[in-house]
Amino acid sequence: VKLTTILDDQITGSVFAYDPITSTVSLITSPSPTGPGPHDIRILKVSFLKDIVVTGPAPVGVKFSSAEPRIAKVNTGAIVARENVAAAEEQRKAQRLGKGVSREGQEIFDALNKTMPCRWHEKQIVVLDSIVISEPYALVDVKGMIPTRSNGLRKW
Repeated sequence: VKLTTILDDQITGSVFAYDPITSTVSLITSPSPTGPGPHDIRILKVSFLKDIVVTGPAPVGVKFSSAEPRIAKVNTGAIVARENVAAAEEQRKAQRLGKGVSREGQEIFDALNKTMPCRWHEKQIVVLDSIVISEPYALVDVKGMIPTRSNGLRKW
């Protein structure tokens, strides 16, 4: 087929698939649309097309099961694993955002969190589970015990 887009671009290829749900058509635009090897595939929204011209007859005797390029099986285990990793990362990002804190407080938390473990406890920043920084996050608002080089604790 030969497709003309609303931008007057012309694309020639073989129709690989049409999806009525997403309203897209997939074209194999590589020089040899059949046989093994890599293929160039373009996916276009139907609403983006201005004109469609059929340039030749459909292949005779081609069944979906023998279509080229072959449609591979989807590894659902790998997809679930990627989804779980992404969900865990988004949860970690959400935990790093203070609820109802000032922009300056969030910036201080982000800077501290780059070099040492921090977490929010309401509007307080907890660093190394031993130091608490309260609002307005000034030096006088730092309370707790900090480790020293001799592995002792020093009151701050």
